Order: sequence, then structure tokens, then C-alpha cells
Amino acid sequence: MEEAEEGWENGKLGDVSTCIKESIQPEDMSQYTLYVGLEHIDRKNIVLSRHGISDKLASNKYVFAEDDILFGKLRPYFHKVCFASFQGVCSTDILVIRPKERRLYPFCLFAFFQKNVVDYSDISSEGTRMPRTSWDILKNYPILIPDENSLAHFNTIAETMIQKMKKNQNQIRTLTQMRDTLLPKLMSGEVRVKS
Repeated sequence: MEEAEEGWENGKLGDVSTCIKESIQPEDMSQYTLYVGLEHIDRKNIVLSRHGISDKLASNKYVFAEDDILFGKLRPYFHKVCFASFQGVCSTDILVIRPKERRLYPFCLFAFFQKNVVDYSDISSEGTRMPRTSWDILKNYPILIPDENSLAHFNTIAETMIQKMKKNQNQIRTLTQMRDTLLPKLMSGEVRVKS
């Protein structure tokens, strides 16, 4: 690790974030709770663009909140790291990571997404056929924690980008739900389009 710039501090990912392990059983979920499995997270894409629903889940899952960071711990070399633009539940093969303070959110998101962190989690993972990383591994990754001015400047740029990505994803999700509702009705003739 490089030496910290003036005003910056040496630290670890665990100094700025924590892993949330709030578990929920299928019978305690509403039927239409949004669900994220590893199959829904694209490789090397910070935006979560797909999800399922909880109606067919048979085992416990983790609860996540909007803006939590989702880090795929199974086969971490697939680089499945993204932010959640909605609240829901996810596979227990996904780490739910939350910054300790809101002002650290953009910094944490891009820190966990960087290739060096993913490579570190892969090299340190346990298991040969189905390697898994863990919070105990990730939280010890050494980082430089920026001073308040640098953090505020970064947040000004990064928050704008994150909010734009989130808005786009919410619009896509709304349009997808409309399509899924209307298309069967159009196909069956229940709804007609006036020309």
C-alpha cells in the first residue's frame, strides 16, 4: 500500500463499512419481495439491472436496504459487485455491505468495486471447487482513507453519477413491470390498442 497523502489515513475497509447479516425466512417475506441472487448481478457492472421475486424461495436470505453494496462471495473472481437501487432480500452467497456513515457511501462503493479488492478477495478465498470469500477477509483489505475535503469533492462528482444510475434503473424497472402486466393482456385480447 502506498503511503497516505497529507491528511489521509491508513486504514482498512472494515474501518469505513460493516457487513449486515439480517436474516429472514421465506414465510416472513411478502409474496412480492424483490430478490437478488448471484445470477442477477452482472460481472463487472456496478449497476444492479435484474432481480427476481421471493414467491418461490425455500431457504433463509439476507435483507438489504436501498444503497447497500452487494458483493458476491461465491467465486469472487466473477467480480459481481453492485449497489442496490431498491430494498429486498438476497442470497446468502452475497455479502450485504453498508458504509458506517452516509458520507462514506460513494467512497465505499467504488472501493469495493475496484479490481484490486476483488482480486484480493479471490486470492484469499477458501475452497477449491467453489471458492468463497468472507467479510473477515474483505474487512482487512488495506486502504487510504481520504481527508474531509477530498471526500467532499469526490462525493460531489460520484453522488451525481450514482443518482443518475439509480434513476435509470428505477425507470427500467417500472417499464419492465408495465410490459409484464400489459403484454399478456394484449396477447389474449383483453386489452386492445386503438389506432
